[in-house]
Amino acid sequence: MRDINEKNITNRRQIYKILDSKSKIDLLTLFFTFLITHHPKNVAALDNKGLSFYHLGNYTKAITYYDKALAIDPKYVLALTDKGNALGGLGNYTKAITYYDKALAIDPRYIADLTIKGNFLNSLGNYRLAITYFDKD
Repeated sequence: MRDINEKNITNRRQIYKILDSKSKIDLLTLFFTFLITHHPKNVAALDNKGLSFYHLGNYTKAITYYDKALAIDPKYVLALTDKGNALGGLGNYTKAITYYDKALAIDPRYIADLTIKGNFLNSLGNYRLAITYFDKD
């Protein structure tokens, strides 16, 4: 936990290092709860608290935090992508794709969205279109 603080909260590599066990995820969730209590408009903290729930498999609760982050900053690409991932986790691929499209409209170079969108299009049986997104990657 000492590697993550309010200043470097958006450092995803540090966060993913912590998200390797449930006990660490619980601790990280507490950290984000504390941070949000003191800085309720911190979009990165809201998004990352959602990410904690996502890694626990609680996609619905994760989406509530992504929505809170997007209510503050509708163009926050990480929250758009994370919400798409959570919707995909719930099996709602069509709606998930709309969030990848929003993120790609803001930052067309965001490779992760292209790959995941391709995977979801593939899951929906739209193989030819899926290939075009894999080719962009």
